[in-house]
Amino acid sequence: MTHFPFTVNGVDFSALVHKWGYRTNRVPVYTPQVQTLDGVSHFSLIRTKGVLTVTLNPAEKEKMQQLAEELQTLPVKVKYHSFQTGTTVEENMSVQDMSMALLLSSAGKDWIGGFELTFEQM
Repeated sequence: MTHFPFTVNGVDFSALVHKWGYRTNRVPVYTPQVQTLDGVSHFSLIRTKGVLTVTLNPAEKEKMQQLAEELQTLPVKVKYHSFQTGTTVEENMSVQDMSMALLLSSAGKDWIGGFELTFEQM
């Protein structure tokens, strides 16, 4: 199984990514739509922006807290492999959702359940 890169602000978290939990996308960004007097609507493609969704495996609380701390800064510099371009890219991104839940406590260690993170290029 190929492991794709997943670094946040230079810290490697790729070991946390579930083996089937790595999705990338490119989303178009358009100019505002305007309508001319002849009734024709006009808009242009400005660029495409990257979107990365990763599903994380359960991990020890300390590792998940380290990830959560890295996600507090904006922008978050994320390095990942884009399937659309076939290259590894590093982009300034924002995280869309970050909710964590305690999975279990065992032998004095707390484990955080796996969850999904979605990043969108700024």
